[in-house]
Amino acid sequence: MYRGMLMFRKLIGPIGGGGKVLIFGVCMVMALVMTGCATSAVKSAGPVFFPPAPDLPRVQYLTTISGVDDVQPKKSSFWLWLFGKEEEQRNVSIYKPYGVTVNKGKIYVCDLGGRIAVIDPGKRTFTFLGGKELKGLKKPLNVVFDADDNMYVADIERKLVLVYGPDGLPLLQIGAGMNLKPGDVGVDAEYIYLLDMAGNDIKLFDRKTGALARSIGKLDENNKGLALPTSMTFDARGAIYVTNITGSNVVKLDRDGHVISSFGKLGDGFGDFARPKGIAVGPDGRIYIVDNGMQQVDIFNEEGRLLMPFGAPGLVTGSLNLPVGIAVTRDMIPYFNQYADPSFELDSLIFVTNQFGNAKLSVYGLGLKKGVDYDKVYGTESQPPEKKEPDIKPDSDSKK
Repeated sequence: MYRGMLMFRKLIGPIGGGGKVLIFGVCMVMALVMTGCATSAVKSAGPVFFPPAPDLPRVQYLTTISGVDDVQPKKSSFWLWLFGKEEEQRNVSIYKPYGVTVNKGKIYVCDLGGRIAVIDPGKRTFTFLGGKELKGLKKPLNVVFDADDNMYVADIERKLVLVYGPDGLPLLQIGAGMNLKPGDVGVDAEYIYLLDMAGNDIKLFDRKTGALARSIGKLDENNKGLALPTSMTFDARGAIYVTNITGSNVVKLDRDGHVISSFGKLGDGFGDFARPKGIAVGPDGRIYIVDNGMQQVDIFNEEGRLLMPFGAPGLVTGSLNLPVGIAVTRDMIPYFNQYADPSFELDSLIFVTNQFGNAKLSVYGLGLKKGVDYDKVYGTESQPPEKKEPDIKPDSDSKK
């Protein structure tokens, strides 16, 4: 039985700070929404926070972005009469989103309709890269960038990772003739990392030549490793986090493929997963996991301890609807501050894609209520985080 159909509540503590962190969670009662209502079209009576009052807020739902009209300023009637309606640009929206990433102030959303939406909030533009701009693109699941702005796209229909230069011209095709099922992609200074859902492993290809170097992450004799992996991400120390469907868990690997740790299991308890999909590591080291089955995002600390969920069905505004991809960043906060409650200070932005309904990209903000000492309220003692030397040397141009 889905956790989203249960109502429960536990003690809450602040996510941040070093001291003892109390787990908190709220799931509201609701059956799965079977209609495609546009959450962006419904006005909320006030700001939507997770957890809700009387608990102190940690995440605020900010807005949704689904198409051109959500970003670009609408033209006046006189302007339209003078210059025309620009039919190609108006009312253009994402069809069925999957992965999402952020690169240099722009949001990139993979659309299973065979294109990538490019959203530039600063310039208030919304465009698509498709067959004309990205030759050969068919069904992109995830996209990442390197330090030179080369684009790496996991195309599940082409069974390839397609590499494009900053000008959109094709550079490499990774995995040709290998009958792969690329679910995700990453890149560092040496290798392109292809998450192969068919091979249940991560294949490393030489970044310059495209030649296969080795594979990592396969199940070992102790049944540790990858089984139907869906998404992956890298932390600041270079460790790889992968979501597994078969084990309903998250596996942490080093760059050589050794399993460092894992957490989660199939279930409806606190910290369990139904169907883990997208995963991201925030700038503060917290791990964000999209549970497609529970239709929520779970936030974990670096030790794999659940801190809080948010976005579960039950709200008219702010709920997720078959979520898949996620990205966390501190870029673009000045733009999205306009949607934040004046009493709430944003620390990070969380972008989550939805495959059902009209709210294709939900935007949330992680933060704190201004002027409130969360540690004092919850009786915890805040300590500075322990400083540790990186156990894995980070790659400066890794974008995933």
